[in-house]
Amino acid sequence: MALPNHPSPSDNRFALVTPDDYQGYVYIVTITSLVWSSIVFIVRLFIKWGCYSGDDVLAGLAQVVGFGQWLAVFIALGNGLGKNISSPDEIEQFTIAKVLRWKVITAFDVLIESALVILPAYLVSRVRIQLGKKLVVVVAFAFRLPAAGFFIAHLTAYSDSAHHRNTGTKFSTPIIWQQVVIAYSLAAVTIPTLKPFLQGFNTGGMGYTSEAIIGSSAAANSMGSGQRSGWGANS
Repeated sequence: MALPNHPSPSDNRFALVTPDDYQGYVYIVTITSLVWSSIVFIVRLFIKWGCYSGDDVLAGLAQVVGFGQWLAVFIALGNGLGKNISSPDEIEQFTIAKVLRWKVITAFDVLIESALVILPAYLVSRVRIQLGKKLVVVVAFAFRLPAAGFFIAHLTAYSDSAHHRNTGTKFSTPIIWQQVVIAYSLAAVTIPTLKPFLQGFNTGGMGYTSEAIIGSSAAANSMGSGQRSGWGANS
């Protein structure tokens, strides 16, 4: 990783990037992760306005958990995360012990992400719709697949940092990959909610388009209004 020229001590900068201080990189990626995922979530709310369901609640909860994670990273940066710190042997051993746990977590993450791509492809292959519309559905869910690569990149970076005594700067790399994973994962869950995907899943016999959803909601509201009017007249 090429570093910029060393700033002079008189420079008034929010965060420096030097061979002994990678906080600038962590700040940039963390802030980008926060802003990007927040924008995508707002777009999701706009797209599904008036048609919210349980998956939107889960997406909202994931976003809240994400805010907690970003806050924790900013607090850690304020306490020296990303700076050159030579760790004692016991801290190094503790970090190495965590590598096995992250290997197990990553294995499950990769399996889940792969299932989220394979299962929709299998289901849509059994539906009688045009091939082009099937591809739209498959591609929409295929956006989950890069997340598996990001999980593996995070594990690789974490394993590498565990074998270095300078955990301050080396641990910056897995933190950066962690922010990439979170930002991409939160954004990827919104892809299937886009209108082209909803239109592509219209089977004819069982429509699942945004117009159908909105139409059903409007019909239900009209029916409810009519029933309430009838109750009012009867009373």
